[in-house]
Amino acid sequence: MFEIPAITDTGRATILFIEAVPEGILDVFKGIKNSSEFVARMANVIEEHFPPIYERIDMDRFALIAFR
Repeated sequence: MFEIPAITDTGRATILFIEAVPEGILDVFKGIKNSSEFVARMANVIEEHFPPIYERIDMDRFALIAFR
């Protein structure tokens, strides 16, 4: 997982990138239909595989960010 600090239209954010091997344990994003499902799946992956990062996340603010 890579954490990239960023400035967006709504303020500071951390962009999270997961590098996954196809068909590996982190390749879990196939078949996602909407942003809320993606956010839930991403949170589960972070909690299971990257607990120190998960502990720093404010889950009330955890979301996708739309870039223009």
